[in-house]
Amino acid sequence: GEAQLPDQVASVRALEAAYTTLGRHLLAAGRFTKACQHFTQGVELFRSLGVPYCTAAMYIYIARLCGGRDGGGPGSLDDGPMEQLAEREHSARRSIEYYKRALDCMETRDKSGNPE
Repeated sequence: GEAQLPDQVASVRALEAAYTTLGRHLLAAGRFTKACQHFTQGVELFRSLGVPYCTAAMYIYIARLCGGRDGGGPGSLDDGPMEQLAEREHSARRSIEYYKRALDCMETRDKSGNPE
């Protein structure tokens, strides 16, 4: 890939910081779906800018969100143990998929020699 100039690197870092801050604010406000949408849009933004590191960071936030608010999926109080286990397994598989995507981005970054 094409090497970025120092001003471009600083701009990308500022954009990633702003994007992350807004996403964390949404999470703190309990807006989990909105935060997931926000980070998903971040994936597309940073992918279009050709910044694998930031794309990977967005995938990591999505992976964490897939684990659910309590780390195991929301579930329902009416769900039995098997339904709760199935929900947790589904959440874990989704999280793993997003972590794999983040790793793929980092491999792309390593091959390109791009510092970001």
